[in-house]
Amino acid sequence: MRKAALVILVLLVMGSLCTAGFCFAGNGQGGGERAGGGARGPGDGTGPIHDILSGTLFSADGTVVGIVPGEGMELVTAAGETLTIYGIGPVWYWANLGIERPVVGDDIHVEGYIVNFNLVERYIAMTITVEEKLVQLRDPDTGEPLWRRNGQGGK
Repeated sequence: MRKAALVILVLLVMGSLCTAGFCFAGNGQGGGERAGGGARGPGDGTGPIHDILSGTLFSADGTVVGIVPGEGMELVTAAGETLTIYGIGPVWYWANLGIERPVVGDDIHVEGYIVNFNLVERYIAMTITVEEKLVQLRDPDTGEPLWRRNGQGGK
């Protein structure tokens, strides 16, 4: 009887240990490995858009009217259209280039791609020109952010 109770106890402990991994795994909540290399965002639909280069090219001149941390910036064009520009890169990337990141009130020129992501059009910047200084944000051949080069975060 003791031996049977011990076997049952050992099986219960082993079963608990084996299933604990599934409880903490996140099941698709993280930014796991995707095609093209490293982690690519939180995996909840708000992360980077893949295959940007298949989108529609756009070019826009306007004034920055808002910065949305972690999202991008809002730009009002001469025609009065408000665009949210995504993929402007982290502050340190701009600092490493020795160029001030655009702020509210700056007049800029943006070139990039309009992509459809979860039925929402997003304007993804490839380059931004501010005060006659061109900043390349993404690799023109792959669309990958230049601040993520070599898996080192570009630092």
